[in-house]
Amino acid sequence: MPLTSTISGMKMQEVIKIQGESLIVKAFCSQQHVQAEIVWCKEELPKECSLEKLISFSRSRWKRLTTQPDQRVIMNDLGNGCIYVFMSALQSEDTGIYWFGVLDGPNIIPLRKIRVIVQKGNLPLTCFN
Repeated sequence: MPLTSTISGMKMQEVIKIQGESLIVKAFCSQQHVQAEIVWCKEELPKECSLEKLISFSRSRWKRLTTQPDQRVIMNDLGNGCIYVFMSALQSEDTGIYWFGVLDGPNIIPLRKIRVIVQKGNLPLTCFN
């Protein structure tokens, strides 16, 4: 069962960015999940984002599943129970729906769903006199 069906009723935040910009999102704040294994996944990866596949993950604290293995993603815990996701130098292929959750044994507790739209931007026109 893909995780997307589990969180289909979850309210989704939409973020619009210009290509080259960075994305910073407060994923959640919760002391309840401060020691949990954290998952950030791009929804278009149904095989990698399925509940069955998550059992095979190594038990490191952070999981980053995106379209590119070298994706520029940093997840930061500031020590106050708040987790932030940072994606630098966004490209059009970064557009998509992402979800954020924590592992509870073989199950995922979904916490947030975010639609990221990366638009091609125009450079500002500078006039010289």
